[in-house]
Parts: sequence; C-alpha cells; structure tokens
Amino acid sequence: MRVSQSVVSCAVAMAMVMPLVGAKSARAEENGIVPYLSGVMIGVPAGAAPPPGLYLSDNTYDRPMKVVNGSGASMPVKIDLVGTSLSAVWSPGVQLLGGNYYAFIKQPFGWNTTTAFGHASSNSGNFNTIISPLNISWQVAPGLFVAAGLTGYLDDATYSATAPVKMGNNFWTVEPSLAVSYLANGLNLSALAAYDINTKNTATNYQSGQTLSVDLTATKRFGAWTAGVGGYIVQQVTSDKINGITYPATPFNSAGNKLSQIALGPVVGYDFGRVQVTGYLTQDVQLKNAAGGTSFWLRLSTRF
Repeated sequence: MRVSQSVVSCAVAMAMVMPLVGAKSARAEENGIVPYLSGVMIGVPAGAAPPPGLYLSDNTYDRPMKVVNGSGASMPVKIDLVGTSLSAVWSPGVQLLGGNYYAFIKQPFGWNTTTAFGHASSNSGNFNTIISPLNISWQVAPGLFVAAGLTGYLDDATYSATAPVKMGNNFWTVEPSLAVSYLANGLNLSALAAYDINTKNTATNYQSGQTLSVDLTATKRFGAWTAGVGGYIVQQVTSDKINGITYPATPFNSAGNKLSQIALGPVVGYDFGRVQVTGYLTQDVQLKNAAGGTSFWLRLSTRF
C-alpha cells in the first residue's frame, strides 16, 4: 500500500516534532521540567516515517499554567510559558531491520514568567539539544504502521540553580518510544508512547523520576483540511529523589512528587502543498503534582 500525500505531509510533521521539549508541561520532576513535551505529537501519524528527503520545521506553543498539588488543589503559583523549537529531519530512504530509517535533531527555546505569591520573575534560554539517531517505521498491514525510536537529550541547556523555573535540565535523558498509526480513507488514528529515563542532577543531587507520556490523535482529512481531536496522558512511574531519599510531601506536592496529567482538545490543519500548518488547543482535565491549563499550539513544516 502506498502512503497517500496527506499521510506523507503529516508524517513529515511527525518526524520533525516528535521530541519537542522544553517541557514546562508539568511540575513534577526537578524544577517542573519533564523532558518529553506532552501533546507535541497530537495531529500527526506517529507510526509512519517521512519519505526520503530533508525536512525543516518550527513548533511554537503558548502555555499559561497554574500549579496544582498532589491533591489537585491550586497553589498560588502561575507559569506563563512561550516556547519554540527548530528541527531538521533526515530520511535517507534506507531500509533497516525491514523498516524505513530516519533521524533528527532539534533545538528548543523558551521564555517564561513565573508568578509566586504575587512576585513575578522572568527567564529565557535554550532547552537541552535533542538528538534522535535511530528511528524505524514498519508497515505491518494495509494502513497500519508501527514505529520505534531512541532519543537522547544532551546536558547543554540554559541552567540556573536560582531560577524559579529552569529553561533546561542539568542532566541527561534517554527516551525510547513506540508508536502506532492506522491511516486509511483520510483517517489518522495514532498513539505514541515516550518513556523518559533521567540521570541525576549533579548540581543538586536531585534524581527526577521516570515518566511515561502518551499522545493520542483522531483526525479526518477533508480535501486540504484536517480536523479532529487529540489529547495526552502523562504518568510519572518512579518517585523523585533528593540525596537518595524519596522527595517528601509538602503543601505543593505529594510524597515522591509523581506527576499525573490528562488533556483533550480540538485539532485543525491545512495542507498548502509546500507547507503544512497545524493548530490545536489542549485543556488539562486532570492534574496532580503538575502545572497545567489551556495550551495553544502552532506547527509549520516543509520538505526540501
């Protein structure tokens, strides 16, 4: 089965935005930064690989958020985050292990204002550089695609131990991922699971827990337009630790500081041919040990 042009366009966007981070998507883990930016894969067929070529993209988002503790109660802290990420994807048209191979590199940047107890402070800088040298997509049945990948987050971000919300992580992250997509008759039914495994922050002796993020998409194409819904589910699997001891409970978090988050929202896209544009909104409907609210996303991608 040949992949349609609509699927190709979405796959191009998928490959370029896959690990968009800088993720103040959650407050759990040290300083509120979970490496994988939950929601970044909404609207794209995560299981399909891009056709051979070089691709560039930009993904911008605006996330005004409130902080919620382990009981789901709002705290007197707000975070306004604007982020963007430039990326390049290379798909050489090479078969590996029976599937289509591709790789990418991404550099996110962010600007945030944190207001705590009536006091506001601002910060900006680059998030950890993201390199994904190994991604393979297989077509396992007509319309059904499965992809696996391995991504690394370099310890090269803007970092200040005194900033209320850090722009990047002072540690490394390894992120395996698995995705599946059903693509037929203009439908895109996709799910991608990313699992973050973090090293210790040597500046603070803080060990951020491991986190599972799942992005979900259900859209339909109508000519050049695409519309549907998307969402994400995030669950921190292991507890945060400081000095080797489980992070204690406080008024701002439960013991272990484990994040739990669910969001839903509409997706709209338009294919101009040379450029694909996707806009979507996500609204957090469940939050624990997290910062969240309504987020606005805009994705632009093109092929060279």
